[in-house]
Amino acid sequence: MKPFPIRSLIPPPAARRVRFAAQRSYAVQAPGAPTFEVFNRRTKLLQKERAAANVEKSREVDYLRDETAFRLCERLLDINRRFDRVLDLGANACNIGRILTKPDPDATSMKPVHEPLATRIGELVAVDSSPAMLYRDADQPFNNDIKMTRQVLTDEESLPFEPESFDAVLSSLSLHWINDLPSVLKQINNILKPDAPFMGVMLGGDSLFELRTSLQLAELDRRGGVSTRTSPLADVRDVGGLLQSAGFKLLTVDVDDIVVDYPSIFALMTDLQAMGENNAVLGREMGPIKRDVLLAAEVSHAMMEKLLPVIHLAQAAGSTYTLYFCYVSIKNLQQYEKKSEKAAEYSATAAEQLHKTRTTQGNALVLTSLLTSAFLLYTAVRPGESSRPSSSPWLAIGLNAGNIANTLLTRKHVAGFWEGKAKVPFVEGYNDAISSTLVIIKALEKLAVGWSVSAAITSVGMLMSR
Repeated sequence: MKPFPIRSLIPPPAARRVRFAAQRSYAVQAPGAPTFEVFNRRTKLLQKERAAANVEKSREVDYLRDETAFRLCERLLDINRRFDRVLDLGANACNIGRILTKPDPDATSMKPVHEPLATRIGELVAVDSSPAMLYRDADQPFNNDIKMTRQVLTDEESLPFEPESFDAVLSSLSLHWINDLPSVLKQINNILKPDAPFMGVMLGGDSLFELRTSLQLAELDRRGGVSTRTSPLADVRDVGGLLQSAGFKLLTVDVDDIVVDYPSIFALMTDLQAMGENNAVLGREMGPIKRDVLLAAEVSHAMMEKLLPVIHLAQAAGSTYTLYFCYVSIKNLQQYEKKSEKAAEYSATAAEQLHKTRTTQGNALVLTSLLTSAFLLYTAVRPGESSRPSSSPWLAIGLNAGNIANTLLTRKHVAGFWEGKAKVPFVEGYNDAISSTLVIIKALEKLAVGWSVSAAITSVGMLMSR
């Protein structure tokens, strides 16, 4: 029997745009102690060289580096000064240099068009460890609009520059491959002139969360263990401490989520390889990922992508039903209120209880519909949008837990009001209120179960990614 080719199962690449951010923490290193090696620098160099060799494909996947360089240069607009000498550390294909020559980094803003930032830069020194990547676009027209010097570094963790020799240091999507990041940050601070800025962008936090989770779940299922398939990344909580330890002042650490939709895991991994951003961790399992693991990971990812929206849709439907039923109940109670006044001889408190019932059911309406809507709106990714507010599995779990607690408290509040109260003769509205409240209680119970399932799925995904 002929072997079944996996390529026939891989969907063709489609237009796509990236959700960024395992995590890496840093401890204080004793003086003279050897640097802990995380990444294989030789492997990373070969990956970038191979990626740059295919020039057209490499340019096709520059969307991520161009976007981060775009945002970095936009921040540079806020500094109104001239920079005689600027260092682009880990320049890749000189994406920052290309953006600096554009008239306005933010062409969609309402601000007036600025002169290209290149007019305020005397010289841009672009350095990278990969010659092929660094010189990939050396013949492009933008090189004529900026004075740029390219320099290949044999060791990106040892900067060969004099102290106080740069007016600014920029770095876009390179620092996450540095083994000794604390040392490099100290060197950057050393080569900067007094009051000169350093702006860097690196992957971190929960970047590639779906890819890591899907591969880990697939390997656990198929092989009974987990291999290191993605690189560890720095946590945002560590970055501020690292910058402060390196001697930087006036620190600002921002977190941006860039969401890119891929048709499949295979398309994502293809683009990562074309970027030269594939796995380079020391001690990683050599050789390609097994076919059955890849297929299982794709199925796992598809299920996670489709199951949570279905649960959230069911939650929205349940909230809508509760909203409608509360509205109908309140309208009915208003109609029956006059009858309760006539029945005061049977129950002196009937009117008061009817009023409290409206308030109680109104609370159920507000808590249920408001919390559900807030969660769905906050976590939704709308078609056509490339970014959204920063979110994380911990935040999703917290929102789920909050909805569970509030839904159960509301159910207890509604049920507790009627506890020990008997139906009143001749007051149909009062008795109908008791019956309708029982329906609302059951609806709240179903909503609580739905939030519990959503929280469980998010928790499993987060735990598998650690």
